[in-house]
Amino acid sequence: NCKCTHLKEACRLSIENGIDDFCEDAEVMCGYNDPNQMCSLYEQFCLEFPGQLICQAAAEKCCSVDFLRMPNDAIPFKAQCLCDFHTYTDTQFKIGSESKEESCSRASQIYSGLNTKVVGGVSGVLQMLYHGTGGEHWHNNSGWLNATIHHCEWFGLKCNENGDIIDINLRNNSLIGGSEKIFLSGLLPELKKIDVARNNVSGSFYNNHFKAYSDVALFRKLTHIDISNNDFSGCADTTFSPSTLYANFSNNKFTCVRSKRFNAAYETLRVVDLSHNLIDQDAPEVFVNIPPNIEELILSDNSIA
Repeated sequence: NCKCTHLKEACRLSIENGIDDFCEDAEVMCGYNDPNQMCSLYEQFCLEFPGQLICQAAAEKCCSVDFLRMPNDAIPFKAQCLCDFHTYTDTQFKIGSESKEESCSRASQIYSGLNTKVVGGVSGVLQMLYHGTGGEHWHNNSGWLNATIHHCEWFGLKCNENGDIIDINLRNNSLIGGSEKIFLSGLLPELKKIDVARNNVSGSFYNNHFKAYSDVALFRKLTHIDISNNDFSGCADTTFSPSTLYANFSNNKFTCVRSKRFNAAYETLRVVDLSHNLIDQDAPEVFVNIPPNIEELILSDNSIA
């Protein structure tokens, strides 16, 4: 409405002057009571009127613990989000940020430390994945948790020449449980593909379960993801991994879709299938941030108005 439009403009102008007057009023008047909507609003400010102050405000809003659904002490993963955001604005608009170097350096240190830690803990990650998704009742669990068989020989796993897991394919294998168990695979730093389609996994990308987000944030090399024909819900984030090329989220219970421009996958993403979900957003909200290099986008059988 008219008042919403004027308050958003007043909010933007106040941010450009180093204050945030009218912004809370704009959020209330425009009905932005969800952190995802707030991120979209401030991100749009940055895109349409790029400047250091306004893009810094957008970065803080989109990488807030409220938006990421993380506890206040989950600073390591906020650092990666801030690094991604500031890298984007620096590349697109040549807007430097004092916090870019700090956040990127911290994120790099965390990720490097994780790699060192995971090298000796792959079996622990796989055990949690197995037990958390009812592995004892999988249709095929050949080799799993057998200490005499290398994990690269376990059903559904493929490794590179160094023994790092690069592909998990547990499609149609009677998996159950919550999304956080599937996203434990984010702790496998070389993982490039994951296919858990046609199972009975539920949950969302971002929820109040810290592990669910923290592990999703670590998918840095994942290019292909297929979680179709499950019971995932909430908002589908098509750009959650910076390397994504192909994403199949069809036949779930997602109610909204989001693509973050500041994630590198916004440029790399080629194919997205979101058909047969419960997406009920307005069309402009869905299409405003469609990745520019997308070759195939399937949105059939939703309630997009």
